[in-house]
Amino acid sequence: LLAVDAAPGAVINADRLIVGGSATGFTNVDVFLPTGSQPLFNTGTVIVQTGAGSSATAFAVTDATANAGLVRYD
Repeated sequence: LLAVDAAPGAVINADRLIVGGSATGFTNVDVFLPTGSQPLFNTGTVIVQTGAGSSATAFAVTDATANAGLVRYD
């Protein structure tokens, strides 16, 4: 399990995991918004970045934290 914080604002701040090589297997990712913050519609906040040859299923946002009102984090 990987737990990350995403803090919407003028600039999107979020924890980020960078894997220099390929990632395989499966890891659940929990995304948490700080108390009182509103989800932000944007073109993409990178939470996990992996290298070439990574499995498409190596990381997935858990259902419990994927929805924040009208916003779904995938």
